[in-house]
Amino acid sequence: MPGLSLSRFAVLSEHDPLKVVEVIKKLAELRRKHPTARTVSIRMDHRTDIDFVEAVHGFARWFAAGPGEPRTAHLVDELQVLASFYADCFKTKLSFRELWKLAHPPRLRSMASGSSNLSPYRCKTSWKSKCGAEAGERFNAEAERHVATIDRLYRGLLGQIADGLVGALSDALGDVINAYTRRKREAAALDFDDLLLRARMNL
Repeated sequence: MPGLSLSRFAVLSEHDPLKVVEVIKKLAELRRKHPTARTVSIRMDHRTDIDFVEAVHGFARWFAAGPGEPRTAHLVDELQVLASFYADCFKTKLSFRELWKLAHPPRLRSMASGSSNLSPYRCKTSWKSKCGAEAGERFNAEAERHVATIDRLYRGLLGQIADGLVGALSDALGDVINAYTRRKREAAALDFDDLLLRARMNL
């Protein structure tokens, strides 16, 4: 379905029109060099969104029941923004445009520079200053466990979205390349790459 394929590239061009041609050319060249390769089967029905949102809410409940710590309070607020952004995002089948939007969450101060990944959690000194050495150590350790779980689930969520995008783009490139190949065959204009591919497939 070339029309559907082209619509996916249109989404990319809306996001970054200056780089989309270069990206598509690189992907197409990779696909052309490995024409029989296929992406792995993607399970977009796995509800990593639920697991992530529940982990964030669990962290927020834990924090609300404790003595509080300013830097962690800010992190909890930002994680709840992410939880709202991803809540029920896998409830229904997603279009390429919707997947692309999910791959670009709100930019937060708790994210690493130039990335959507979360920055490392380093609040031990602040916890100790707030609660004393022993209690601060304990609260920090509990917070670290919550954050580690959230970070793992968040990375899994982003990975699932990325897999969906890669699979969709691979299919789209396949549609476009197949259409181009059909036109060449109709015009009896097979090039050397085509002949090599046929030879390999007949071995």
